[in-house]
Amino acid sequence: MRAFGWSESVDVLAFPSLIEALRRAFRSGDIVAPAGRRDEIAVPNGMPGTLSLAPAWQVGDKLGVRVLCWFPGLAADGENVGEGAYVLFEARAGKALARPIHPK
Repeated sequence: MRAFGWSESVDVLAFPSLIEALRRAFRSGDIVAPAGRRDEIAVPNGMPGTLSLAPAWQVGDKLGVRVLCWFPGLAADGENVGEGAYVLFEARAGKALARPIHPK
């Protein structure tokens, strides 16, 4: 499995052309994106947050999921309010192909 950091991802992705390619793929029906899921995270003695899961897959080829934890109440303390990741899998057997690495 390959791991990508933020700067490496930004270096290899041309965002305007990536956005257009994704727009075409979703419109053509080659990518399936079922309704995601959002669940409240109850934190004892802490601020509540949200866990968001958003799956999508390219028919017969790749599948992936975006995972995001969001704690908007942390903004008042000047902290980062959310962090997420996208994990890409091979669709036939679910082998992980790529995931983010946490910046150091």
